Parts: sequence; structure tokens; C-alpha cells
Amino acid sequence: MYSIKQVAAMLEIPAVTLRAWENRYKAVQPQRNESGYRVYSRENVEDLRWLKQQVEEKGTSISSAVCQLKQRQSEIGGRAGAAGRAAGVPEGPLSGRGHGTGTGIADGPVTEPRTEIETAVAAEPGILTGPGTGMAPEMLTGVGPGTTALQTMSGRIYQSLISFHGERAKELMDFGFSLYGYDAMVYQVLVPVLVRVGDEWEAGRATVAQEHFATQMIMLRFSHFFHLFPVYRSLPKALAFCPEGEHHQAGLLLFSLFLRKQGMEVLYLGANTPEAGLDKLIGEQGIDLVCMSLTTPRLTGAAAELVGRLKASYPRLRFAVGGKALEKAEAGSFPVEVMPPMPQEWERWFEKEFFE
Repeated sequence: MYSIKQVAAMLEIPAVTLRAWENRYKAVQPQRNESGYRVYSRENVEDLRWLKQQVEEKGTSISSAVCQLKQRQSEIGGRAGAAGRAAGVPEGPLSGRGHGTGTGIADGPVTEPRTEIETAVAAEPGILTGPGTGMAPEMLTGVGPGTTALQTMSGRIYQSLISFHGERAKELMDFGFSLYGYDAMVYQVLVPVLVRVGDEWEAGRATVAQEHFATQMIMLRFSHFFHLFPVYRSLPKALAFCPEGEHHQAGLLLFSLFLRKQGMEVLYLGANTPEAGLDKLIGEQGIDLVCMSLTTPRLTGAAAELVGRLKASYPRLRFAVGGKALEKAEAGSFPVEVMPPMPQEWERWFEKEFFE
């Protein structure tokens, strides 16, 4: 049995696509383990591999491919049942597919436990304490009731960054990614650090230098992942930028990483992008989706006019815009819908936008 992360890695199909194929087209029906996680059999994986080939190599729509798969399964099942009856094999609930393979692959449920901070320290003593973390070893047990390992990791990284201990912060991030993986470290550890350092700077409790150092360290880590995810040509092509005058690009990079992780090609222009040349670039590169982030309220009017001009030039162009400035803007005042701010809402948006 395989977890959804394992299947996504084996087949190079984004997890969000696997869920969409399951929920909307009933492509496969994975089981659920005791913790509620999806677990896929070897037959499920082969069915998904076959669907991917039909979609990517033959240009078949996913709905048509699923219909063909169901027909093939029905025919194979009918032939197998007839052969079994002829051989005197009794039919029963365990005579179908996916009930033990005899290959040595575990048939039991796959669990995805969360490693607590004590386990992390036992695995590599001293990694969360010592010079540069601002925390003494005895403080590990004093994080308070309800504090999770991920929250503790986030706190240690924050303390290292505002103390300008870059190597210690790098060690913590390396260790965290090895323990928790990409999603947990990005969304539950590093994003909270970015938010916290920004809030502390706005409140006057962190200096500009501290805010810049922490932000750049995390942004550099995010950018390392940008070209690691595979690109699926069947998905639209995106352009991501902050408009001229907007220098805060953390949110834009985070959203662009989300799109890259789903398999979308993203042309990332970054902060303070002038309008000159955008119109031509969109046409020449066949851009389908424009992503824009805005945190500076005074730039909202100019950004709205820019979106209006791009919409006039390319009526079929889609937009994903967000940022603090647009979240605080009056409802309906911007020419396109503003994206939800929470990363967990992006997957629902992605499914609705590209799979419905």
C-alpha cells in the first residue's frame, strides 16, 4: 500500500490532481487507514499510470479515459470470474483486486505519524539548542501544553534568524525538512516565521536589518525548490510578478511555488516589475494565468488599471491576485476576484479553476 505522496512521486502526478481525479471522476477509490489517510494498492497505482498515459500521450480527456478504464476493468473482471468458476475457485469478498499481492509489499495501512520535538532531539542532540538558537536545552520541555513540534521548530528558526545566526538557522531548516517534509516545513514552520518577523518589525520590536535578514534567508530557501518540481504541459502557463513599486515578494514566491508543485510552468519575474513589455510577453509566451501580489495600499489603484488593460488585451486571460493590500480593499473594488489568503484554500481554488 502506498500513501498519496508516494504515488504522486512515483507517477509524477501532483497530489491535488490525484484527489481531483478521485473526487470528480471516481478514477480510483483508495482505501483509508485508521488515521484517515488515503492508501493506494498496487492496482490503484497501475490504473493511475494508465490514465496518465491516455491523457498525456494520446490527448484523451480524463473523463473519457476513466470511462475506458472502467470498461477495461469490467471486461477483465468478467474474464477472470469466468476462469475462476471454471477452475472451481469460490467467489468471495477477497477474490477481487487489491487484497494481498504476495510481492513482499506490506498490505497493512500506511501511517504518517508526526515526530515530536523530543524524538527530533534524540535523533540529533543539540540541533535545536546551543549557541545561536537563544534557547537553553532545558527549555525544550517548557514549551507549554499544546505546543507542537512544528511550532517549536518555527520558534527556534525565528530566534536564530533575528540573532543573525544564519548557519544555525540553515541547520535547523535542513533538519526540519528531513523530519517533516516540504509541506509541513513551508506552511507550518517557515511561513509563520515570515509572518512573525513582519509583525515584529511593524510593531517596532524588530529592526529593518533583522526583518531583511530573516526574509532573505527564507526566500532563498524557497527559491531552491522552484525548479525541482516537474512541469506538466497539459496545465496552463503562468506569469508571476509584483507591480512596479511593490518590493515585498514573499507571498508571490510562496504562491508560485504552490503552482510549481502542482506541475504548472511559472515565469517568475519577482518584485518591482514595470509594465513595459508585459503585454508582449504574455502573447509571445502563451500565458494563461497572471499572478500578482500587492502589499502596499497606495499601489492598489495603479494595479487595478494594469489588470484592466491586460484583460482588454487578452479577454481569456485568468488572474490570481492577492496580498495584504487587496485583502483590505473594499469588496468588489478590484477588477478581478482576490485570492483567499490561506494556503490550504489554494488547493480548492486550483481544483475548481482547472479541473471543473
